[in-house]
Amino acid sequence: MAEDATVKGIQPSGENFDGSKFRIAIVHARWNKTIIDALVKGAIDTLKERGVQDQSITVLEVPGSFELPFAVKSVIQGSKSGASSTAADLLGATGLLASNLVDPATTSNGPFDAVIAIGVLIKGSTMHFEYICDAVSHGLMRIQLETGTPVIFGVLTALTDDQALERAGIGRKENKGHNHGVDWGHAAVEMASKANKWSTVNVYVIRHGETAENAEGIIQGQLDTQLNELGRTQAARVGDYLSAVAFDYAYTSDLSRARDTAQAIVDRQTNTALTLVSDGDLRERYLGDMEGKRASSGQRVPPNAESGESLVARCLAWWDRAVIPLARRKNPASSINVLAVSHGAWIGTLIRSGLASRNYRGRDRFGGPLFNSSVTLVRVDDGGRLGEIVKYADVSHLLMRKVNGRWELPSANNADVLSNEDEEERRAYFGELQGKKRTAADHPPSVEAMDPYVERILQWWDRDLIASDVVQQQFETNKDEVRNILVIGHGSYLANLIKALGSQRGFDIGAAGKGKAYNTGISIIQTNDRHASRGQLIQYSDVKHLEGMAQASEQMVVLRVYLVRHGETDENRQGIIQGQLDTNLNAIGQEQARRLAQALENVELVHGFTATAVMKTRPTLKWTVDPGLRERYFGELQGKRRTSADNPPSVEPLADFVERILRWWDKELIASDIVQQEFEKDHDVEKNVLVIGHGSYLANLIKALGSQRGFDVGTGGAGRAYNAGISIVEISDRHASGGKLLQYSDVKHLEGMEEAMVMVNVDDIDRKAGRTEG
Repeated sequence: MAEDATVKGIQPSGENFDGSKFRIAIVHARWNKTIIDALVKGAIDTLKERGVQDQSITVLEVPGSFELPFAVKSVIQGSKSGASSTAADLLGATGLLASNLVDPATTSNGPFDAVIAIGVLIKGSTMHFEYICDAVSHGLMRIQLETGTPVIFGVLTALTDDQALERAGIGRKENKGHNHGVDWGHAAVEMASKANKWSTVNVYVIRHGETAENAEGIIQGQLDTQLNELGRTQAARVGDYLSAVAFDYAYTSDLSRARDTAQAIVDRQTNTALTLVSDGDLRERYLGDMEGKRASSGQRVPPNAESGESLVARCLAWWDRAVIPLARRKNPASSINVLAVSHGAWIGTLIRSGLASRNYRGRDRFGGPLFNSSVTLVRVDDGGRLGEIVKYADVSHLLMRKVNGRWELPSANNADVLSNEDEEERRAYFGELQGKKRTAADHPPSVEAMDPYVERILQWWDRDLIASDVVQQQFETNKDEVRNILVIGHGSYLANLIKALGSQRGFDIGAAGKGKAYNTGISIIQTNDRHASRGQLIQYSDVKHLEGMAQASEQMVVLRVYLVRHGETDENRQGIIQGQLDTNLNAIGQEQARRLAQALENVELVHGFTATAVMKTRPTLKWTVDPGLRERYFGELQGKRRTSADNPPSVEPLADFVERILRWWDKELIASDIVQQEFEKDHDVEKNVLVIGHGSYLANLIKALGSQRGFDVGTGGAGRAYNAGISIVEISDRHASGGKLLQYSDVKHLEGMEEAMVMVNVDDIDRKAGRTEG
């Protein structure tokens, strides 16, 4: 009987990975137990073959696959905190343990190096299958990105019982199939090994607790002031909050208010050997004659104060001395956690000026006040070359306090951070423009200035909504229910609120907020903690309820983006890496381009985007030549054949490449006047935009739209993009807050050109290196 190629499993790596030093967890569901047992046994047997010790394997169970993400996250966090006396305490021992596959009483402690999540989903007659598959896959993906611990996706999504049985190696036919648990065991050891090589340094930067001077608005600078009663409470709370983080190094400013805050954190660590190091480079900015005086609007830094340039240099001097060497260590642990307790101006300068000069990701998303005892997290990897500001001024660990009968956030007062702008009166109107049609882009002086306007919006959000008794009481009752609050407001107000939540509160809003808020449009924001320290935009200005009212709804416009890879070049044919080299189409590529033009001749295109003018295929179409569509830069590999899976330092890092791709999508395509204007007219007409680009660029764009923008892309982007292949992405709102992939790299128009179907895409070197599934 012929073997089913779909159940053969992955090809083994050419590298021999030793699992003897790793600790691996297996978390499995109980549904479809016969299949689960076979998969778990296959994974355990393989782990042992790769050298993982019996006492380093922990097996835990949950009811179903839907519970896997919660359980996996709990296991990872519990193992890192060191709070459990045995591995079984993390979640509860599995029934499989009774058969002596693994004894939880003998398992070792310490962080898990990888977790295998195993479940079996078999399609029935309802939509339950689709919903669970989508939720579990996205949930497990988020957990490994958030925790930095590899999570192996061991969830079978089968259409029939036989498919599932064959993928567990226990099929009912003569050919029993292949046990994918074996593959997951191999993958866990491989990823644990690579995660050690790719390890990150997590730097938790904490502002000290409140002092009497903070409360009174007095500038402290380098004055050695003390925590007040509230400040000591804040220090204790942030210490409790961070007790789940196992710190390897701890630094503090040598000023008392920072040192006492840091000591409260260190005292709550399970690592009793952790040493707190005082470092003068973490001191607050010296503010000369201003120190000890009340802050007032419009104050300027005196001549005898430390210059801004000197403060930036001091911040980076500490960073390069304390953090970067950890990222460059030769034999790294899976991750290293560093604690640094400092001051408001110091932290703000490090993030907004110091790390901005290093091009760390996320630096543009954060701003606003740094609360006392707030937590800012910076993640550094790749030898210190890459970094990301993960969170900024987070105060979710602080319970709000009641002042004069109102719940309020902690004081945002930071008198050490000075502004050179006078505070403007907060006016809730457009001044002399009200009641008139706009005739110019300029605002007269009577219009409320944008900065105070946004500040007023966020003040309402923080104090009158989130901190209100109405909202706070909802977190005290019915904790298992979703609670909904209705806010009815105005276009500019709601659009600017959503943009500000993204830029100043770190909410995940995608590309939303860039266009107008429609009349009666519905936006939904979800937040999961009582302080709204983080959240997500679920939908933006949705008007599906206005269907049939074309004159009332621009949202009925459907925009389709045709993503086309260029035709073949001689370099494609010869397997030579092109990257950003300016190569030409060969004879096959020219024929592909001709057939491509024929395939698209009946598609009404409104505009075209391309990286270079030579890629244009329809002369009558209006084009934008945009260098942002250029292929990934491959440095010294360009013009050569690949001989190794390793990337030299000159290659554009994949994370930077994806960030560049999404920046183009958000700003140069979706937010462009070209696209936005199409949503203003011909509401019932489908609009089509053509984008001509490169293989790795288009494949990674589609994958990123799925993983970072929530688009429904299925398995699109997982394979190579053919020369002249056509992919179509459909979006139904002007902000591209959601969408779906209609087709991926379709080449029906090349039928008969067998010589043109060579799947050569050497520019996609991460797949060559075995770093993505394909």
